[in-house]
Amino acid sequence: MTCRPFLLLGKGALRAVNDRIEGIVRSWCDDWGIAHHSMAVLCERAWEVSTGLPGQGWEAADTRLPGAARVHASPDAASALRGLLFGEDAIDPVVASVADVAEDLASQVAREAARDLGRRLGGGQHACERLVPCDAPGRCPHASGDVLARIILGEADGHHAASWLVLLPAGQLDALLGRDPPIAAPGAGGKAPALESFSSAPVPLPVRISEFEIDLGNLASLSVDDVIRLPRQAAQPLDVLAADGEILCGAYLGKVDGQMAIEIASLITPSITNGNDAGHGNPARKGN
Repeated sequence: MTCRPFLLLGKGALRAVNDRIEGIVRSWCDDWGIAHHSMAVLCERAWEVSTGLPGQGWEAADTRLPGAARVHASPDAASALRGLLFGEDAIDPVVASVADVAEDLASQVAREAARDLGRRLGGGQHACERLVPCDAPGRCPHASGDVLARIILGEADGHHAASWLVLLPAGQLDALLGRDPPIAAPGAGGKAPALESFSSAPVPLPVRISEFEIDLGNLASLSVDDVIRLPRQAAQPLDVLAADGEILCGAYLGKVDGQMAIEIASLITPSITNGNDAGHGNPARKGN
């Protein structure tokens, strides 16, 4: 016959866990620029609600540990988080290429923000580096001491709201309540997490030689060896463009190790020159 202790978790203990998780969520909101009132936390005894838990889509900080916390995101949690980070109208698809780039960047930042919160909540005594897929939790035994935390994003639509579920085993509650201050994002180094996520996002930058017009007749008669005079001086820098066609900088065309390359000659856009007037042609050379 095997025996196990009963951990009934009174209202005071649940309130302490709830307050602690709220503190972690508030710290996460501050780091990611999300309003506190956009999030809500509800902690329950896991054995009272475990029969209705999702059967797949769970992640854990360390699957080697049987008592590791598990995290689950509802299907609409990603889009709800994007709305909290960037607003419902943050992506205006006026130009298709701009919308695609913005969509990719917003989704990437939202995914990293979700992983960061999962790491903070599921990492035990220390913040873990990543979450990995794991098996869905089974039915929790009565009085197991486990806690199910529901983290609700935004306002509920009728009776439904996007949310994360965090199943915290009894063995982690002491560590959770003992952490002070709330753990920070791994590798943040003082930089805003959203900026850290953007810094590794790929952005296409077309290089434009020139624009010109040609009548349809001459276009139809073009042939090999024809020469077209362009309305740009040979010594004039080329234009490096953003996805929406805005000029970011001027650059000279060259070659490095047998490949085409450009050397930045001037920074045009005020957002890049930290507020300097556009068109001043500030040099931006590396390696000096």
